[in-house]
Amino acid sequence: MANCVCSLLIMVLYVMLLPSIIVTSIAPSSNYTSTNEEHQALLQSGWWYAYQNISDHCYWDGVFCNEAGSVTQIYPDYLNIPPLEELRRIQKLNVSAFPNLVYLDLNGMALTGTIPKEISTLTKLTYLVLSNNCLQGSIPVEIWNLTQLVELYLDNNSLTGSIPSTLGRLKNLVFLILDSNHIQGELMPKAFSNLTQLKHLDVSRNSLSGVIPSTLGELKNLEHLSLYSNKFEGLLPMEVGNLTQLKELYLSNNSLTGSIPSTLSQLENLTYLFLDSNHIEGRLMPKTLSNLTELKHLDVSWNSLRGVIPSTLGELKNLVKLYLQSNQFEGHLPIEVGNLTQLQELILSNNSLTGSISSSLGQLQNLTMLLLDSNHIEGKLMPKMFSNLTQLEQLDVSGNSLSGVIPCTLGQLNNLGHLSLHSNKFEGTIPSTLGQLKNLEHLSLHSNKLEGTIPSTLGQLGNLTNLSLSSNQITGPIPVEFGNLTSLKILSLSNNLLTGSIPPTMGRLKVMINLFLDSNQITGPIPIELWNSTGLILLNLSHNFLSGSIPSEIAQAYYLYDVDLSHNNFTILSPFLKCPYIQKVDLSYNLLNGSIPSQISCIHNLNLSHNFLKGEIPHISSEANSILDSLDLSYNNLTGKLHREFATLSYINLSYNSFDFSQDLESEFPDYCYFGEDSLISYHMPNFTSCYLTHINSVHQTNPRTKKGKPFMLIVLPIICFILVVLLSALYFRRCVFQTKFEGKSTKNGNLFSIWNYDGKIAFEDIIEATEDFHIKYCIGTGAYGSVYRAQLPSGKIVALKKLHQMESQNPSFNKSFHNEVKMLTQIRHRNIVKLHGFCLHNRCMFLVYQYMERGSLFYALNNDEEVQELNWSKRVNIIKGMAHALSYMHHYCTPPIVHRDVTSSNVLLNSQLEAFVSDFGTARLLDPDSSNQTLVAGTYGYIAPELAYTMNVTEKCDVYSFGVVTLETLMGRHPGELISSLSNSTAQNMLLKDILDARLPLPNFGKDTHDIMLAVTIALACLCLKPKFRPSMQQVVGQFSNFKLPLSLPFHEILIHQLMTPDMLSFIQV
Repeated sequence: MANCVCSLLIMVLYVMLLPSIIVTSIAPSSNYTSTNEEHQALLQSGWWYAYQNISDHCYWDGVFCNEAGSVTQIYPDYLNIPPLEELRRIQKLNVSAFPNLVYLDLNGMALTGTIPKEISTLTKLTYLVLSNNCLQGSIPVEIWNLTQLVELYLDNNSLTGSIPSTLGRLKNLVFLILDSNHIQGELMPKAFSNLTQLKHLDVSRNSLSGVIPSTLGELKNLEHLSLYSNKFEGLLPMEVGNLTQLKELYLSNNSLTGSIPSTLSQLENLTYLFLDSNHIEGRLMPKTLSNLTELKHLDVSWNSLRGVIPSTLGELKNLVKLYLQSNQFEGHLPIEVGNLTQLQELILSNNSLTGSISSSLGQLQNLTMLLLDSNHIEGKLMPKMFSNLTQLEQLDVSGNSLSGVIPCTLGQLNNLGHLSLHSNKFEGTIPSTLGQLKNLEHLSLHSNKLEGTIPSTLGQLGNLTNLSLSSNQITGPIPVEFGNLTSLKILSLSNNLLTGSIPPTMGRLKVMINLFLDSNQITGPIPIELWNSTGLILLNLSHNFLSGSIPSEIAQAYYLYDVDLSHNNFTILSPFLKCPYIQKVDLSYNLLNGSIPSQISCIHNLNLSHNFLKGEIPHISSEANSILDSLDLSYNNLTGKLHREFATLSYINLSYNSFDFSQDLESEFPDYCYFGEDSLISYHMPNFTSCYLTHINSVHQTNPRTKKGKPFMLIVLPIICFILVVLLSALYFRRCVFQTKFEGKSTKNGNLFSIWNYDGKIAFEDIIEATEDFHIKYCIGTGAYGSVYRAQLPSGKIVALKKLHQMESQNPSFNKSFHNEVKMLTQIRHRNIVKLHGFCLHNRCMFLVYQYMERGSLFYALNNDEEVQELNWSKRVNIIKGMAHALSYMHHYCTPPIVHRDVTSSNVLLNSQLEAFVSDFGTARLLDPDSSNQTLVAGTYGYIAPELAYTMNVTEKCDVYSFGVVTLETLMGRHPGELISSLSNSTAQNMLLKDILDARLPLPNFGKDTHDIMLAVTIALACLCLKPKFRPSMQQVVGQFSNFKLPLSLPFHEILIHQLMTPDMLSFIQV
């Protein structure tokens, strides 16, 4: 009976549990199917190829599962994915196979492709990170399906398009990070008004435009708002004051206008406020600032703020960094600034501040950086004020009207690394206590009224890299202790009253790059030991009393680029011209005798005038003809015949010698060079190549040096002036006959490539026929004021024609640009500047005839995926070097210097060998030393130097900035706007160099390419310095490409951007 009861109970229990048993038996099968799909998706991605032997994917690195074995998190941070392009496509991971995915983090995997729309199927996703990849395309609108999303990171990619309005449906979103992409369009008000949970919004470093929507003021939980480095314009909305939880506000580098809204005073939790690099006007209102007591960092620099600096700034007791530079502030610096005892950095440069430096600054004992340069501050530097600033690392009060003596207490600032007191009115002697500043790297005291001798204690500054004492009244010898400055790279003692000889100990300065001792009273020979400084690039010893021979050991300075030894008493010219990189040599006004060395053909610009040289001029080989471009041998005792090769130089002066003019060379030289009998017959036609020739058989009995004068010139000079007047009259008559003669000609196939007349008749018919009267089918491009045509002339020569549109030819501004281009290109000749073959300037038809460039512009090559493959790294570096040489020639070897003003990738042309040629001189400008050089802003947006936003003063440094932009563009394969705008940000500085390079090319192998790329980026970053005076000259840039060896020992793939921005890397810049 008992057994029956037990059997019955067991049967009942089995019946009751049967459904559960059935479900249990079925569930694993269903779950197995799901997890198997996930397993296969992970395997097929190829990212987990190393885990194929582990059957359970839940144990793979970067994969996390729930209890049922379904994947909920993917975080393959440490996977060693093979560097195969196919495996780097984000589509390799089939995300739709993971229905239970909550967390997806693919940060920093160098993934390519577009964001897959299938991500929208992951409806349980709360965390999505696709940062630091190479993703392109737009943000998919289907992303609105991810309604559970809390954090979305898409930063540091190459995303385009606009921000989809469907983002507004992600109401749970707390973090939205879209910075460092190419996103365009406006911030749509509706897209953000619903995101009421948002705490962190970052859309910086994109190309967003329009106004900042007032609806952002509805995001009451917002703590971080970053909109910097975009194209926002208009006013900062008052509603921003409603974001009372806001702690960080970044609006830098936009085009915001108007004044700072008073509602910002409501942001009592604000710790970081960045409004710099906009067009904000008005004043800093005291009430706006007084409530921001939590503020740690305030930056309103590079705006148009005016008025006085409010004293209420002194109430911001937590302030650590205060940047007010490059505005229009005036008046005194308020003494209340001394209350900011937490302050570490205070920058007030480039304003109109007056009065004296407040002694209250001495209370800022945590101060590490004090920059007051470029103001109108007067008075003295108070010794007691600086004795308390023991943490100071940078002190710059240059460019003011400070007077008195330099206080000895500066020598107590043991942490000081940068001291700039130049361009003031300091008097007295240089304090010997400065020799105690063991960490000092930069000391600039030039352009003052300092007297006395150079203290020998400066020789103790073993870390010093830049020392400038020029333009003072310093006397005595150069201290022999300077030989201990083994880190010195730039030494400038020019324009003083120094005496004695150059100490041989200077030869210990092995890393010195630039040495300037000109305009002193130094005597004796150049010590042979000096040439142990094998890294010398620029050397200027001119205007002294140096004597003896120029030692042949100078050839040890292998990288020597520019040498000026003029106005001395050297007698023997050694064959030192073997330095392979030497470009400019000036040995004029010496006592040199003997013959001219045969190596003159390897120098670009050579001046040996006003010496006692004799004999014949060495022949110039045709190969070197493209190198020697400017030659001055005037006022010597040279004889013999002239060489026909001289006719190709852009500047030649052979006057006051005893040459044989018996051979017929008149036809070899340009029409504006004239020959005559027994008199000076040189003539300089403006805007053309300079040519000075003479036929005088017995002029030189002694050398007419200007240092010593010649009494007979009082008699000869009036006679010469009379002769010149007669010659000018004869020239005018000759030109009229010349033009009349050519008007009678109708030679159809005239030699276009030697014609420089203004009517262009000789070759006009050929051009009309070759282009079928400028038919559209020959048009290969259109510029700002004309079209460019390809034409094949009857001779077979292919040329490029730039023709001004007929409508624009009546526009004075276009007409001026066209004439300007002719004017510039007829003055300059350089192998990296596009060659002008001829021109026609006529009211009916105006065109220029150029050398034809087969590969078009650099911009086209970089944006053509097929052509860009031919632009390997070495060719790109050579293009950069070619640009540098061209600009250096324009800035330093043209008189007056020429500023291009529109250096862009579109204005750099490439020939069939992918060599660079600078073109388009329509906006170029001659720098007149006697004028202000102020002009309307010209150039292309994205390449214009930032200082032209607040000044119209054009200098060579404007081209230097543009060169830096084009250099980065050449290496990155795209315009570097986002990178440039973020260089001051630590995130950008911590970017890897390899990550900014053009991803369409494989990374360079170790060796020359890697070094050249690092050097090019280093130079470009120096060229992009916001302060023009800290940018290198193009001459220095060219020198650095030839000499500078980067002191980096890390592997190429580990180099960070900020490592290329350190003072040590950029120390070749001369301030």
